[in-house]
Amino acid sequence: MRRPARVLSKRTCERSEHVGESKDRTAEGIVRELLPHQLVRVELEGRHIVTAHLASPVGRNYVRVIVGDRVLVQLSANDPSRGRVVEKL
Repeated sequence: MRRPARVLSKRTCERSEHVGESKDRTAEGIVRELLPHQLVRVELEGRHIVTAHLASPVGRNYVRVIVGDRVLVQLSANDPSRGRVVEKL
């Protein structure tokens, strides 16, 4: 038999909205290396190296990122060596 659809309570929905939220952890950096699958290696201001992928709006609009470009990177809360490029400066 088929199970009935799961109904989410208002409390569950409110809690799930905050799960994906993260504090604003952004940093400016310079693209140092282009990697396959829209990955780039970015050097941040403090000489830290971060591997980042292009965020959806950047990739969807075919914004080209080349070595030497200044970009804004949003850092991952779980792994500070990973992030995503949210804006080309």
